[in-house]
Amino acid sequence: SRWMYTSALVAGAFPTTITQVGQGDISGPQLVSLSLSPSAVNTTLSSQVVTVTAQITDDLSGASGPNYSNGASQIRFMSPSGGQFVDAILTNRISGDGLDGVYQYSMVLPRYAESGVWTASYLMLVDSIGNSRWMYTSALVAGAFPTTIVNN
Repeated sequence: SRWMYTSALVAGAFPTTITQVGQGDISGPQLVSLSLSPSAVNTTLSSQVVTVTAQITDDLSGASGPNYSNGASQIRFMSPSGGQFVDAILTNRISGDGLDGVYQYSMVLPRYAESGVWTASYLMLVDSIGNSRWMYTSALVAGAFPTTIVNN
């Protein structure tokens, strides 16, 4: 094989750029609403399911759906010690479309999961071409979105 970097291509008078002249999507999706049901569980006797539901909008290409080759929207909850986590992968659209859709995931806290308050450490939203928007705990709290699950 032979590798030719930009400088060698330019020196050889080969083309090195592509100009896209159509409308381009450069913004990540937006979170409109978020719910956790239930917001308190007890994993002493068995695993527990928390249903995470999010309304996500996107301005042009649409939020990532089931074929998420550019990444998947997700929210991560960390245990009180930070030693355990569970993720909700938000690709199952239950209504709407990629520009304004509601996504749902049944997140499982395993039996014997750490007791106490589990906190959303981040939410990552991804659109179908890979633009992303990250929201950490403070931004979720500022937006009045739920950020905790209590495991009694």
